[in-house]
Amino acid sequence: METRSRTIDLPAGACVREKNIIGGSIFNVQYIPSKSWWFEVTTGLEKEHTRAKGTFEANKSRFGFDDIVLAGGHRFFITDDWQFVLYGLAGFPTRYKVTPEEVYTTLVGTRFFSAGVGGELSYSFINSMETMLIGTLQARFLHFFSRQWFPVLPCDAKIQPGNVTDALLSLKYRHKKNIVELIYNPTFFTNQAFLLKDSTVEVPAFVRHSVSISFAHVFVPSSQAKTMVVVEVGLNPGWSKFFKTRLFAYWADFGLVF
Repeated sequence: METRSRTIDLPAGACVREKNIIGGSIFNVQYIPSKSWWFEVTTGLEKEHTRAKGTFEANKSRFGFDDIVLAGGHRFFITDDWQFVLYGLAGFPTRYKVTPEEVYTTLVGTRFFSAGVGGELSYSFINSMETMLIGTLQARFLHFFSRQWFPVLPCDAKIQPGNVTDALLSLKYRHKKNIVELIYNPTFFTNQAFLLKDSTVEVPAFVRHSVSISFAHVFVPSSQAKTMVVVEVGLNPGWSKFFKTRLFAYWADFGLVF
């Protein structure tokens, strides 16, 4: 579940206060053909509700699938303690049509095609059967492709969603079957613009910060079982000075390891 609130200041002193609530489930399937290679597909089945007050009034909901993200990468085992991962990813919108209500934000999915690359460097401070402590630094670059945004914009205009660059610094601690992870994640939004027929309206670059903490427990049915069950809960607050944005998310999930 995620909530987002922001204040959008419009020309001539107009103002809109918007609040979004998103709830749903994330589906992720991974295929690991070898120790070094991995591939995955991720999407979400969600319901999103937005409510806007001020110069523009809205009260809309939508249910459906989020974007489908394909990713794959290669692990490089530098030493027993150092590991580097290089990966690529691509996003495909499950819904392409834009409605007039989505003047400030889309409901369930981005409506954009995207492609990107990323890298991850991790180090094991402690690595034993009973206890593990791993620090990770990850960087990712995503480019979202421009498209027409009618009927919000004129039919001869386009929206340029630009680029998203984020970094992730995490510390993961495991003791026996319990795992705790702390994450700091700054995200930079750049090169965004409205491409009108006779002009270009650029959006200033901005950064969004978020932190998260999660706790997971691994259940093993028996000493002979090859399948493990992982149950996890977590919290993720975020904020940005741009539009005075505030975000808060919490989740609970479980996974099967075969």
